[in-house]
Amino acid sequence: MATQLRAWACGLAGLAALASPACEARDWPETAGWEISEGDDFCLMHMEYEGPGDSSLAIGLYADGRIIIANVNYSWSAEKGRRYPEVSFELNGQRYTGTATGVDIVGKKGFAMKFGEEILADIAAASAVHVYKDDTLVDRLRLDGSAAALGVTKRCLASVPRNKRRPSVSADDGRTCPRIPSPRISRSLAKRSREVARVHGSRMMTIRLLPYVHMSRAPLRWT
Repeated sequence: MATQLRAWACGLAGLAALASPACEARDWPETAGWEISEGDDFCLMHMEYEGPGDSSLAIGLYADGRIIIANVNYSWSAEKGRRYPEVSFELNGQRYTGTATGVDIVGKKGFAMKFGEEILADIAAASAVHVYKDDTLVDRLRLDGSAAALGVTKRCLASVPRNKRRPSVSADDGRTCPRIPSPRISRSLAKRSREVARVHGSRMMTIRLLPYVHMSRAPLRWT
């Protein structure tokens, strides 16, 4: 487990252009089914789901205020480092849309996006996250226990020693880590997206009644 969390830490820290050479991660107690780990300048909450392709979801909180969310799946074909426009995360009736960056973490491919701190309240309040590529529903994942896990992740971040907190890296610092643009936010699409989710849920998805329900359309071709 520690090795897997370290892989997540390196993958997300690299995207944030804040990775330390060692990419260390220290485990915190599991909370409401979420695994939580601490890095030098971030804390991470992570969940594995059973279902087509076995999706994984990770939410990273960084000392400079940025939030990075990654969604990966064994069945997807996203290219590491490639930009994917019009990717949306819908939580608690609010849709966050922007350009995602392709990632390959723990053998699963998918994408990651950068957010501002305003998304945290919706993560805590939401019962599920709906993920879209353009208007196609890509993944729907339960967020049971996210409020409790987020609270612990915030306490984890507060415990990061201040002498290890790094400022944001400037655009001309010479690093090659891909930057993740922040998404735009729209509430007007919430009703429409819920209707799309119902269509996909009834016609296109496999549902397993597990403590954490994963519903996914797979395989997905990221073209």
